[in-house]
Amino acid sequence: MTIIGSHAEVVDSTNPSAIGLNGTILLESKNMLTINTKRGTRMLPKLHCIWSINGDIISGETIHGHPHQRLT
Repeated sequence: MTIIGSHAEVVDSTNPSAIGLNGTILLESKNMLTINTKRGTRMLPKLHCIWSINGDIISGETIHGHPHQRLT
């Protein structure tokens, strides 16, 4: 499942200032998502957030790791 180019929003986070951030996913690394928001590019940790990606609620634990590792 590739999520680059998808719309993402932070639904819950250990960092209260990250809640509500939304935009298009530009890059994905093992631990971080880079999102293009209205206020610029933000890098957010996958693990410490609960995400809404294309309308689906996804825990950061589910998408943690490299994209090719999720295939197995």
